[in-house]
Amino acid sequence: PKGCDYFAAKGDCDADVHCVWDAAASTCKDRVCAQFRDERCCDKDPICKWDATTAPAVCSQKKCPAIQKQPKCDEQSDCMWNSTTNKCVDLDCSKFPDMCPCNQHDKCYWKPGAGFAGTGACVAIEFGECPTLDIVLVLDGSGSMSAKFGNHPHGFDALMEMMRDWIETLPLNGEDASVGINSKKDNGGVRVGIVQFSGQNYWRSEARRTPGGVGTGGRLSGTLQQLEDDVDWHEDNYMGDGTMIEEGLTMAADMFHASPVDGRQRVLFIFTDGQI
Repeated sequence: PKGCDYFAAKGDCDADVHCVWDAAASTCKDRVCAQFRDERCCDKDPICKWDATTAPAVCSQKKCPAIQKQPKCDEQSDCMWNSTTNKCVDLDCSKFPDMCPCNQHDKCYWKPGAGFAGTGACVAIEFGECPTLDIVLVLDGSGSMSAKFGNHPHGFDALMEMMRDWIETLPLNGEDASVGINSKKDNGGVRVGIVQFSGQNYWRSEARRTPGGVGTGGRLSGTLQQLEDDVDWHEDNYMGDGTMIEEGLTMAADMFHASPVDGRQRVLFIFTDGQI
């Protein structure tokens, strides 16, 4: 294949996922993941992935986008060939609209009755038997969460990195946060809400969720972009005071008020370095 320096025009350069246009030099260069020093910037690049298994964590190239040929792509159980772009991408079971292509992948499972139409949907096999879920994540934003955690120099940032990765794996139902209590009954998908708690001067409980106009606007959502915006906002607005959970739980309960009484289950996760 041609190298990125083959492209003389920005449009042609930008069309190749392995290339990036250098505006200052007016040249097309190979995209280098190692240039990204934090997970947020790393994960916004379609061929890069944050690797926290090393010390310190680094931004490295994803396996699937590096594969150029379809036969090689098809050999990888965690990759799939995008016939529209003619590129190898990470496996996304939700992209299979029918049972047969879904079940050809051992990491995918056809879930009868799921999906907006109720006719079935393809999900990652680990979520195959999960019911419809509304999940609220209650995150400890206290000062002690800034301490080193594993290979991460900042514990709260590490938590946010984990949240980004985990949310990407969920079978989100695709519903915008504005749907609220009108969420489609039992479509087998997931919505998520995020709350951060801390406490002023160690005696008054406080909690935060994204304000209106940012991400979910502090509501349950089944869309990846809204939830990624929420995670970014919480990372930028780390509270860093005492460990007071009361308001966090009150805010989580308020989110569940927008969870309809149908067959779905409501799940609360609390992430803290303190004692409950």
